[in-house]
Amino acid sequence: MQIKYKEKSQASRLAWLLFLEGISVLNDHFLLLVIHVK
Repeated sequence: MQIKYKEKSQASRLAWLLFLEGISVLNDHFLLLVIHVK
């Protein structure tokens, strides 16, 4: 039971990191778009 919980928390942490990574990438693209529009 303990091991399963640990694996689950690790997986969710990985998903969270990927999520934040995706947001930062989107932010970079958005900034580039804004710069191009100006």
